[in-house]
Amino acid sequence: MSLNTVAISGRLGRNPELKSTNNGNSVANFSVAVDQGFGDQKTTSWIRCVAWQKTAEFVTKFFQKGDMIILSGRLQGRTWEQDGVKREVLEVVAEKIDFAGEKKKSQSNVEKALASEPEIEDPIPF
Repeated sequence: MSLNTVAISGRLGRNPELKSTNNGNSVANFSVAVDQGFGDQKTTSWIRCVAWQKTAEFVTKFFQKGDMIILSGRLQGRTWEQDGVKREVLEVVAEKIDFAGEKKKSQSNVEKALASEPEIEDPIPF
């Protein structure tokens, strides 16, 4: 048996980008800045993340650059070739995403979005 679970919290480094695959699946790519240490010993790691389907639509709709975010998922490595060069990336596949910042701001964004699209019964995909 193997275990592949990741949980991180941090700030979005850029707005999530929502795209569609050739099959019509929604996918969002984004990065999360995660700090470690304190004072002069503080460092920041940039974690690449990807979300699929409803989770991708959720993160794109409710989060933007600088927002605090909590997510859990799994690590995934993938390789591809681009312009004759083999590329490799290790990223977190986000399965659960939640708000971690100012409740007032996050709540305001949720209320605005729900007001504009009332047909969504449950905007949180988990």
